[in-house]
Amino acid sequence: MRTSGEIISPKWLRFFQVAVGLICIALSISIILGSHKLGAYSLIFLASIAFIIIGIERIIVGIKSPSLKRSSRIISIGIGVGIVVYFGSGYFAPVFVSKLYVLILGFGLLATGAVRIIDGIKNSTYGRSSKIFTVGTGIICAAVALLVFSHPEFGFFLLLLIVSIVLLINGIQIAFVGITGRRLTRLRS
Repeated sequence: MRTSGEIISPKWLRFFQVAVGLICIALSISIILGSHKLGAYSLIFLASIAFIIIGIERIIVGIKSPSLKRSSRIISIGIGVGIVVYFGSGYFAPVFVSKLYVLILGFGLLATGAVRIIDGIKNSTYGRSSKIFTVGTGIICAAVALLVFSHPEFGFFLLLLIVSIVLLINGIQIAFVGITGRRLTRLRS
């Protein structure tokens, strides 16, 4: 028997994901448009906020998503906490963070990419398009992180532009999952 429209996440969680996606998109556009007007600390602040929000989203999804297995929950929560702590530390030592921003963003992107890839592979309730989009976003994040590690001489503002684009893609992906959080069709035995 075919069913359609089964909710795979609580409605409030889907609204939360859409809100997180829209916030990440707005912050990303702010960084892209303001990169030549804002100072380094302001740009670090905006990017850090976006990553902290992504980390919080991962923690909440890990705790509240009924579709995740225990191991996926632990991984999602652990990486979410790591992202929040890592980028939250920038508020306490902005001079230190600005000097190591390339490395910090590289690790943040790598962690975000890992979470997206694991989520896309392990979450069996996503439809095919959501799985492809989630894994693809994770691969883009991981690839940019590896590029950042292999070529740190790109410069602060170019790196920030790349990170903003990745944040934009992540925001779209998170909002997409929140909006399309239903199974279109599923065969039952």
